[in-house]
Amino acid sequence: MPYQFWVIPVLMGAVALGPVQAVASETVPPVHAMQADQADRSFRQGQLQRRKGHLEEALVLYTEAIALNPEHVLAYVARGGILGELENYTAAIADYDAALALNPELAGAYGGRGLARYRNGETTAGAQDLLYAARMYRAQDRPNEYFSTLRIIQQLDP
Repeated sequence: MPYQFWVIPVLMGAVALGPVQAVASETVPPVHAMQADQADRSFRQGQLQRRKGHLEEALVLYTEAIALNPEHVLAYVARGGILGELENYTAAIADYDAALALNPELAGAYGGRGLARYRNGETTAGAQDLLYAARMYRAQDRPNEYFSTLRIIQQLDP
């Protein structure tokens, strides 16, 4: 199954990047409404580029959204998904970690991180994240995502 499975359909998400910003710093000043609007606009444009299959363009737009609003949790998840597709698992894991630091209730971020960890050779941690994502989906009464996650787990190499 393609990696983007872990990017929630409404969340899709840089090559030529500098170091990936993993977590919003506590010293980051508050985001002003105009910046937040610009970040959301960049995020939505990234989604559009992702749907068109333009991964590099989407990656740049998600990175821009994060730069404008370091607490844009969906941009971290979306960028993590694209980084995973590009097989940059370490950076994908960092983005999923950042998203989970901002919102620990994102089952999709646990699933994405789990798959990235698994593909990065961290099989036990990856499987644990995937199982946790499945449990969260079940607790959130999201049966489609729950069963999809279980199918992914079953498809992993033993």
